[in-house]
Amino acid sequence: TNCHVVTNTDDNGKISIPDEIALFDDDGKGKYAELIAAEPTQDIAIVKSTDYCGGATFFDGEVRTGEKIFAIGNSKGQGLNILDGIVSDRNRQVGAKECIMFSAPIVGGNSGGALLNVRGEVIGVTTSGLKDTTAMNYAIVVATIKAFVDAVNDKEELQITLITRK
Repeated sequence: TNCHVVTNTDDNGKISIPDEIALFDDDGKGKYAELIAAEPTQDIAIVKSTDYCGGATFFDGEVRTGEKIFAIGNSKGQGLNILDGIVSDRNRQVGAKECIMFSAPIVGGNSGGALLNVRGEVIGVTTSGLKDTTAMNYAIVVATIKAFVDAVNDKEELQITLITRK
């Protein structure tokens, strides 16, 4: 997910970590997670919950400009939704982040959600968009996610694995 989703920032820019992170399922039932690691410059974080278990998630670092994509999120807190669009630019620099620019119309609540290709593979994590338009949005690339996971694994001695199909 994104760092800005699971941390709090005060008016002076100081980041604080909440004691618990609430997660809600499709029925609105709350579960809790712990923050494993966060990196504000790349706006990326790893959370862990024993309440949610699912099948494997596949990641794909091959992204093509013009390809069809889907963004999964919780737009404006209205519940799970899937939005479609295309990759507008597979390699867009946004501040210090290498991002995918895409046209799916995400809004507040979509941050930290998966950006998927037509095969259902994660190609990025949605992070931001331009405030004055709905079709210029950004996702963190898989290479950045993988590097973060590898660094956290080394430091925390975890065994998080990104499964990629080749």
